[in-house]
Amino acid sequence: MNNTSKTILAFVGGALAGAAVGILLSPEKGSNLRRKIADQARDLTDDLSEAADEKYQEFLAWKNRMRDRATDEVDSVKDNVRERVDRVRRTVHETADQVKRTANTVTGRNTEEGTDNLRRNPPKTSDI
Repeated sequence: MNNTSKTILAFVGGALAGAAVGILLSPEKGSNLRRKIADQARDLTDDLSEAADEKYQEFLAWKNRMRDRATDEVDSVKDNVRERVDRVRRTVHETADQVKRTANTVTGRNTEEGTDNLRRNPPKTSDI
């Protein structure tokens, strides 16, 4: 149990004990006593309602912080994945360009013609 819960429990317990002592020691008429008990019960209900509302508002704030933190983490992971995908794409393009240059060197032609020639007549392992 945290400190807030203990405080609320102590408050409720104190209010109930005070009401019980008040009833037992009261020299008042029954109608006045019933009115006072009703007033105290209403006050206690209001206090408990306010405490519950305060805790609910704290919960909503916590929930929003957790949602924002999770969103930030997801965005961070997305950015990381995008960077890695971009890096892989660059590597693939660089490798493709290197293959085209190599094909050009092997065939002695420009890259497009060299690539077409390699497709039609792939070199044998012994030719390389």
